[in-house]
Amino acid sequence: MADTGRVYDDLGRPPLRAAALTRALAPDGWRAEVVATARSTNEVVAARARAGEPAGLVLVAEQQSAGRGRLGRSWESPPRAGLTLSVLLRPALPPGRLGWVSLWGGLAVARALREQTGLDAVLKWPNDVMVGGRKVWC
Repeated sequence: MADTGRVYDDLGRPPLRAAALTRALAPDGWRAEVVATARSTNEVVAARARAGEPAGLVLVAEQQSAGRGRLGRSWESPPRAGLTLSVLLRPALPPGRLGWVSLWGGLAVARALREQTGLDAVLKWPNDVMVGGRKVWC
């Protein structure tokens, strides 16, 4: 369940703009879609993948009401409290290596945060990105 003790001080950010995200991501072949709410971005992207959606979809939800984590844990993301997204990849990897993709993703996010912001982003195994001892929700 959601951490009701968490305080979100600045939820007044403007809505994300899918067109601007798509323009930024398009040179690398990505397509962004922004939805107001989703139970789980992974759930939506998995359904789209089963329906034949090609790789490159980045689905961003302003609010996520039933996110899922490891070990059956669930969590919520209040409207505009973070950046909640799932990416549709179709890597040409043997099935035994697919489990590494989310681990590599965590490493890539930590590295990008360090390089782009100068923040001391680190990886907490297996794929939680931490800054200042707190989880970066992405």
